[in-house]
Amino acid sequence: GNTELTDAVGGGNMGNHPADAITALTTAVEAAQAVVDNSNATSAEIGTALEALNAAIVDFQSTLITGVDRGILEDNFSFYPNPGNHFVKVESNNNSFIGNLEMFNSNGQRIKKLRHVDAISVDLDISTLEKGIYLLKIYQNDGNQFSGRVVKK
Repeated sequence: GNTELTDAVGGGNMGNHPADAITALTTAVEAAQAVVDNSNATSAEIGTALEALNAAIVDFQSTLITGVDRGILEDNFSFYPNPGNHFVKVESNNNSFIGNLEMFNSNGQRIKKLRHVDAISVDLDISTLEKGIYLLKIYQNDGNQFSGRVVKK
């Protein structure tokens, strides 16, 4: 069979990612490889497999950007609805004030920055964003930083 996809993952530098993120990506690569290697696979099946692989890559990239376990944000902040369409409410779970907030796309480019929020909650307008996974970074006035993911559906 063709091992290019598997070799690309196996031979690459995985960086500082959570073990579950590496496992999820490897599983997605292997699943896509199995479909691509199947001579009886239809173009629709191959397309679906590649879409699933792309989603897994985007998810994996978001763990690369942060290097922070998503649970840390969820313990201190809630955001809902997530996935969302128009607005996502970001709210402190311990009445800590949000100082500044930044949002990054899956390529690591900052696409939103809110300065001096100085509130325990804020509504983020995500209506103009493309579907996908975005990294949220929250900077509190006391210097603490938190990261997590928001999904635009």
